[in-house]
Amino acid sequence: SDVLGLVARQGTVQGLDLVYFNYPQHLAGLQPQAVVAALEAAGLRAGGVAMRFPESMRLGAFTGPDEELRQQAIDMTVDGCRWAQELGADELVVWPQTDGYDYQLQLDYPAAWAKAVDSFTKVADAK
Repeated sequence: SDVLGLVARQGTVQGLDLVYFNYPQHLAGLQPQAVVAALEAAGLRAGGVAMRFPESMRLGAFTGPDEELRQQAIDMTVDGCRWAQELGADELVVWPQTDGYDYQLQLDYPAAWAKAVDSFTKVADAK
């Protein structure tokens, strides 16, 4: 999982200008300055950072019943925002690959919506 080496290889692809990073998978253990330097050396820019929540949040990163896990998801997303800013990326993609249910009417939709709004508000208000 040599992310900086992968960035260097992506720099050899004709016509490729932007790359996206999954957070935390691609960026854990790296320093933003090192990633920026790798991008510059490859002639690339970061287009965005895409959140990838761990399996432990499969009941809903922002909507699940466990408040501690929800706070971890909020904190992780704030960190993802910081990475996007440090890399000069234009966007942060929040993809809740699992949202806590499989079938219609399997959860309390108004309660889940309220948790999602509260979580995004906390992310947006973070400093």
